[in-house]
Amino acid sequence: MAWLPFITRTATGSHDGVYRTRNTTIAAWIATACTCLFAGLAAAPGKARLFDGIVAILFVVWTWRAWRAEVRVDDTGLRIGGYMFERRVAWSEIERFTVAPFGNNPYVGHIICTDGRPPIPLVGITGGPRTDKGRHAADPIIARLNQALGEWRSGQRSGIPDEE
Repeated sequence: MAWLPFITRTATGSHDGVYRTRNTTIAAWIATACTCLFAGLAAAPGKARLFDGIVAILFVVWTWRAWRAEVRVDDTGLRIGGYMFERRVAWSEIERFTVAPFGNNPYVGHIICTDGRPPIPLVGITGGPRTDKGRHAADPIIARLNQALGEWRSGQRSGIPDEE
């Protein structure tokens, strides 16, 4: 599996200010493979062409959204891409980042806001199964985001973490 570090290069840190965990990247690759499979089946002659075409279109949408499930960091704040919607959050609105349950996943990154509104889930930053190893997938990215927030607050930097 020598190709795995390449396709998940954003799994433990930033690539041009983009953060997502390995689980999110693997889901995006699975969606891409399914899109190719059903597009090929839809192009082949047979009775299931219409069904395969519809499923291929659904996988195209899933693929597009899966690759957009990420956190993009810049000097004004974060752009949070989810499976359905995107939103921007300014650095000044963020109190801290943490890992908490969301849906069926016990380890999802969250933004705790300064104004007391409900935490904002970072869908692209997810852990694995309900084990310490599963939690570890999200923790390094959350730590780097907290570091960037601290640096932004102190005025030392623009808020974009360096590659290590």
